[in-house]
Amino acid sequence: MTSIRSSVRWNAVSLGGRQGIRVATALLLAGMLGQANFGIMGMATVYVTFVVIFVQFGFGTALVQKEDLTTGDIGAATWLSLGSGALVSALTLGLAPLVADFFDTDELTSVLRVLAVLVLLKAFAIVPSSLLMREMRFAPLARAELAGAVAGSAAGITAAIVTDSYWAIVWQLIVMDAVTLIGILYVERRREWRTSRAEVRELSGFGAKLLGTNIVNFASGNGDNVVIGRVEGTVALADYSLSYRVLSLPLQVVGQTVARTILPTFSRLQHDRPAVADLYYRSQRAIAAMVTGPLVVVALASHDAIPWAFGDEWSSAVTATQWIAVAGILRLVFGNGGATMVAMGHPGWQFWWSLTTTAVSVAGFIVGVRWGIEGVAASIVIVGLPLGLLGVAIVGRLIPVSPIGVLVRLAPIAAAGASLLGLWWLVAQPSGDWPVVVRLVVRCAVTSAVYLGLVALIPAVRDDVLRLVRRADASPHAPSAESSTELS
Repeated sequence: MTSIRSSVRWNAVSLGGRQGIRVATALLLAGMLGQANFGIMGMATVYVTFVVIFVQFGFGTALVQKEDLTTGDIGAATWLSLGSGALVSALTLGLAPLVADFFDTDELTSVLRVLAVLVLLKAFAIVPSSLLMREMRFAPLARAELAGAVAGSAAGITAAIVTDSYWAIVWQLIVMDAVTLIGILYVERRREWRTSRAEVRELSGFGAKLLGTNIVNFASGNGDNVVIGRVEGTVALADYSLSYRVLSLPLQVVGQTVARTILPTFSRLQHDRPAVADLYYRSQRAIAAMVTGPLVVVALASHDAIPWAFGDEWSSAVTATQWIAVAGILRLVFGNGGATMVAMGHPGWQFWWSLTTTAVSVAGFIVGVRWGIEGVAASIVIVGLPLGLLGVAIVGRLIPVSPIGVLVRLAPIAAAGASLLGLWWLVAQPSGDWPVVVRLVVRCAVTSAVYLGLVALIPAVRDDVLRLVRRADASPHAPSAESSTELS
């Protein structure tokens, strides 16, 4: 029987390994290429992230969420994803100069035209990767993604040595997605092309609901980059991007690992709301326990670590990193609401909720940019907690959960994280004159050990973490062996 444990383990292997490789490579390339080159690719990444929304169109999510999947559904998703990929790639070729004008960066024109290939690669990967996720065959998916990350990093570093320009990151992205696609296609060999108009209409209708949600989610998650790139320019965006790169490992590994697992798991349990509520509470508290300590330590260490690792010219990224670390905790802890709405069969709810959070977040970005990247980063924290609790209240209309229930469960973890501030100050007193590396290692080791000890002393928290990362799903409502796919 495919278990939550197996799903989480392989997702963690895939996302942890891939993001670890990508973060290490990005940090290395940032030092090699400098702020201007890094900022140019930050702008290009914002554009590609946006247009890929129209390629995906929610087709993959529809394949995962649908209770009774037919070969016609797969065929419809195949034609629709490839067609949208070809259209968006063609539009990218024509719109590249306009995007470059918007960001006032001429180099973007040629970069985006090359990255049109990346859009096609992502289109080809939608259906096979979604089928692997639906069947919870995360092991082969993990191997393909890890192979792509290794190949892309090798290509990027090699290109950086040869060209010493932003083209190194372009080659990294293209090679990574190409190798990943080859690995996925090798494992998932089903090719369904036959479909019907009814199945195309049904899939398009479901995808259209998710498309609107994904667009507003993009504005919420990337609006800060757009505002900074447009108002402050490439150097400021490079500093802000570096802050996110430093924190992307915990954000991506924990967030996407759980999100990948929650959608198929909650979808299978969607008719048993108490079981979904129990898993919702448990996963939320486990996520909080796993990320609060590490991200607080990252925020505290950034003051010394960023200038030491990248040079004094990157010091302006320190304060933004500290704010984003706190924002990361909130986003991870409260980030499962949308997936829960979709899993329970209400993608329209997710759209309106995303629209609300985006309007508030973008307003915060616009106000915050008056104080530079620090103001933008701070705005995410200021609106994050009230929006997170409001999201829980909305999810509470679908399953029996409540904001009060969440706060009660998270209070011990919040107290443990807050205690690290005083502990860091105490450890800093005798280590202030030590070499940077030594004092960082000592402070991080002591505070991390204390946090782990505090979390381990809370039985309910300890149990939730162990259930999420070590134990198989013991719920009697788990999918049966007959309806599951064994992981290889």
